[in-house]
Amino acid sequence: MSKSGTFCTISTRVQNRIEVKGSRFLALAWPVSTEAEAKSHWDGLSKKFSDATHICYAYRIGTGSEETSRTFDAGEPNFTAGKPILNAITSQELTNTLVAVVRWFGGTKLGKANLAKAYRMAAEGALRQADKIEKFITQKIVLQFEPDKFNLVQSLLQKYKAELLSKSFNTNCRIVALVPQTNLSTLKERLKEITAGKVVWE
Repeated sequence: MSKSGTFCTISTRVQNRIEVKGSRFLALAWPVSTEAEAKSHWDGLSKKFSDATHICYAYRIGTGSEETSRTFDAGEPNFTAGKPILNAITSQELTNTLVAVVRWFGGTKLGKANLAKAYRMAAEGALRQADKIEKFITQKIVLQFEPDKFNLVQSLLQKYKAELLSKSFNTNCRIVALVPQTNLSTLKERLKEITAGKVVWE
């Protein structure tokens, strides 16, 4: 279980194969940060597995009020594929995770209950193989300050585990960063101190 202010996801792509009454299932799981990233993974599957009968998927991204999830049954009976795959993700308390399951029909109908069980088993098997990592829930910040304070600000961002996304210098220095939500309040106070109040938040 993740601590407050963090979430768990998988560290890298994994896969798992099972066979049920002649039908073959291949589960593929990826860590993802956005819906666009998830789409980039599943978009290529129909071409790669052009002989498959169904390619179903589910993903869960974000946490709390910003959580997004989606399921896709790909022609299987409603709630027998995408939903069981999503249940496999949530049961392991994961987010920022996509799982696609490719099925090749083996000639024997499984029935709705067994079909849902097969999709969940395939997905769970893949996720069990994955290394789990804990990440901070972050918030993007944009701020400006006097250029001669850059080194101090950069050191402070590192201390509070912020990720610097971009920086630019003109009359002021402008930076964009991702900051762990649990550190944001303290970071704001410290930035105000080291810049003598001359920091502008956009």
